[in-house]
Amino acid sequence: MQHKRATVGVFFGFLLTGLAGCPSGSAVVTRPPPAHQGVHLLVACPDQKTRDLVEAYSRNWSSQQDGQVRTIAYDPAAEPPADADLWVVRAADLPRLAKADLLRPLPDAVTGDRNATWMDLLPLYREQLVMWNLKRYGFPLLGEAPVCCYRTDRLQEAHKQPPQTWEQFADLSEYFQAHGPSGKAGPSLPPLPTDDDALEREFYTIAACYAKRAILEGTDLEVEPREEIYSFHYDLKTGKPRIDAAGFVYALKLMRDRLRPCRPVGTSADPAAEFRAGRAVLCLTDAAQVVSFQRGDLRDKFGVCRMPGGGVRFDFTTGKEKPGGEPNRMSYLGAGDYLSVVPHKASAPEAAFALAADLCGREISRQIAIEPARWGAGPIRLTQLDDTRSWSSAYDLDPERTAALRDALRQTLLHPDLRNPALRLRTPDQEAHRKVLVKALQEVLLGTADPAAALHAVAVVWTELDATNPAAHLADYLLSLGLLPN
Repeated sequence: MQHKRATVGVFFGFLLTGLAGCPSGSAVVTRPPPAHQGVHLLVACPDQKTRDLVEAYSRNWSSQQDGQVRTIAYDPAAEPPADADLWVVRAADLPRLAKADLLRPLPDAVTGDRNATWMDLLPLYREQLVMWNLKRYGFPLLGEAPVCCYRTDRLQEAHKQPPQTWEQFADLSEYFQAHGPSGKAGPSLPPLPTDDDALEREFYTIAACYAKRAILEGTDLEVEPREEIYSFHYDLKTGKPRIDAAGFVYALKLMRDRLRPCRPVGTSADPAAEFRAGRAVLCLTDAAQVVSFQRGDLRDKFGVCRMPGGGVRFDFTTGKEKPGGEPNRMSYLGAGDYLSVVPHKASAPEAAFALAADLCGREISRQIAIEPARWGAGPIRLTQLDDTRSWSSAYDLDPERTAALRDALRQTLLHPDLRNPALRLRTPDQEAHRKVLVKALQEVLLGTADPAAALHAVAVVWTELDATNPAAHLADYLLSLGLLPN
């Protein structure tokens, strides 16, 4: 018995001696495996730009997960492929996909007032463009950034000021069309865009300032008629199209009678090229184009301001002109944004949500925003609007123009003084309506059609499209605005 105890004692003594001799830092730390280890995700993208973006910014995430992210392209006019785990879609397409029950709502863990990353998103995204029927379905990937640019050197020579209203925009266009740099008459505006979406966006950007009354911050919404606050494409009370209302007709007439003569003949896939080359004095564009303006012959010769407002007001009920005051400034939003959404049939939905959240996270979305020339995108977060250092490096502008650009986008995207911005048509059947309108715009702006007659014809077709189930259509329109049906 004593021999056994001695043997045991020798063994434990040897063990303790060995442990005592080990360096204190040599213990092996075992890390838990990544949450989505080895996952393979397929991301469907509607164009090459979004495909390049996902491939560039998903590499770090897939490396951390010891997994793989592949991308495929799909036609945005068709349904995204069913076998993909993540879809990149235009913001206007989300309601159609959500209503068809093809999408998974966002997990509660990534939304809510206590989630600082979620609350840092601009309200445009977290409260409007990712919403359908009170549910949130996506993360913003690329944001819009509409601005108005003008030649500071030409305006200074002529003792002119940047436009505050669309009437002033037209005045400047006509003046510089008659007084070209060589003393001869010539185009002062870029040509109309070839792209249908861009043409529609320009029309609505102008028309919103005449077809919808701006409700300013501090206004008691409870005492305002609901239809006057939110109606734009449709009347919330009757469900009838408003596309032929006086404000829309006025805007299209202004585009045809005053702006069209100031443009080159035809259309262009890159209208901003005329401004970039110094052949235009004014340009409605996106902030991403500012980089190319500053890198070329226009360096330090142009300024940036927010889109003008309406100098003429129309009574919502009668359609007659009203005495104006301050310009009716109305942000038109939702036309150039892309979202990432997870389909119901995703093979790895948790991993797909994690990747989408990472692409929308503070660091990657900041990297996207400070590379506007590469991605053509604007800010999607509150902190990005406040990051003055990033703005200066991203656009290479002097402090004064950097501040003007940032303020223009803050007023448009955040619209701190405006409670009812105009949104792109987001009903599930919007595509058919959009095609009808674009055809009419082309007939007026590139042909000889009368604006009032053309928009009335659009309203007639829209009514026919909606007639199969008018109550459901009105309910969809209300939901597209973030409102509940009555």
